[in-house]
Amino acid sequence: MSKPIEEQIRELKDELARAAHERDEHRRLYELASIELERLRRHIFGQKAEHVDPGQMQLAFDATGLEALVPNRGRLP
Repeated sequence: MSKPIEEQIRELKDELARAAHERDEHRRLYELASIELERLRRHIFGQKAEHVDPGQMQLAFDATGLEALVPNRGRLP
């Protein structure tokens, strides 16, 4: 036997409310994942990825390193 129309309407409204809640939860999780992805992109490709260690710069440009790069440095041609 078929359910009364009022009960069918109530069940459909409950199902709609559950679907809307699930949609909202997925939307919230998507937004959180997007924020985290953007944070990781900035970390990998941002300023931190381009940071040069000052100690490495000193090694690259110390007097010995410059003489090796430019053998005639300080001498007139």
